[in-house]
Amino acid sequence: MIRKILIVFMLLCQLSASGCAVVALGVAGLGAGLGMYTYIDGELKRMYQANHEESVQAVNMALQELNISVKEQKPYEQGSTTVIKAERMDQLPVKITVKTEAVKVNEIGVRCGYVGIWDKQASEQIHSAIAQRLVR
Repeated sequence: MIRKILIVFMLLCQLSASGCAVVALGVAGLGAGLGMYTYIDGELKRMYQANHEESVQAVNMALQELNISVKEQKPYEQGSTTVIKAERMDQLPVKITVKTEAVKVNEIGVRCGYVGIWDKQASEQIHSAIAQRLVR
């Protein structure tokens, strides 16, 4: 337990020095066992304590469970970011971004719907399915 607290403290120090308060708050919530979400411009974001490959795998398993078909999956920035484009059965587009923030800490952003008409509830449902696989 003390080790986890020290890791979170070190991450907070590093992130606060870089001026990324939103990320620092997300990591603080993660360290406290809370699932803190941010909802910005139609994208519901949450921090998860897992490496990048585990996070991408959890996203793909969650989409499969929810019968959401993956249309495209692209890694960017030397494997630190992966964008997954998918489509629900009702043709609602889904875009999921997995971005590595620190060692074993990833931010997953879920955006469901068309530009200007976002479905926050659908994004929450996808995050719930992802969290079942990543939150320990």
